[in-house]
Amino acid sequence: MQKAHEELKNRLVEQTARLIKANKKLESEIKDRKLTEENLKITLRELQETKDMLIQLEKLAAIGRLTTSFAHEILNHVNIISMRLHMLDDSTDVSDTFDEVLPKVLGMLAGKVKSTKDAKTIGTKHSPRKRSRKAQPVAAPYKK
Repeated sequence: MQKAHEELKNRLVEQTARLIKANKKLESEIKDRKLTEENLKITLRELQETKDMLIQLEKLAAIGRLTTSFAHEILNHVNIISMRLHMLDDSTDVSDTFDEVLPKVLGMLAGKVKSTKDAKTIGTKHSPRKRSRKAQPVAAPYKK
């Protein structure tokens, strides 16, 4: 009986050692999984921030394209008006009053052209696509 008791005691010690070893292995795996889970949470957060930034950039690019389109349309009309005013100035039967008003009008047009160009430049800064259109020539301010 003594021998059986010793044998049971040895088996119990061996089983306990194996259980302790298995428990340490499980604890290590749990620790690794928690670390992996934390890394995945960080990556998910970073991906969400990147997605939000991309959405914001796309919105800015759309606004930029819209602004550029408006500026282009405005510049076309301003160029036509400016060209016609220069043609009127070149005609021979221009009155003195017209000579006084024309520089003011052309100066105002030049200011509008500059502000429109500035808006067009701002609109293309944020646009991710290359613009294929060339800028339309703008008539120079009136100088006599």
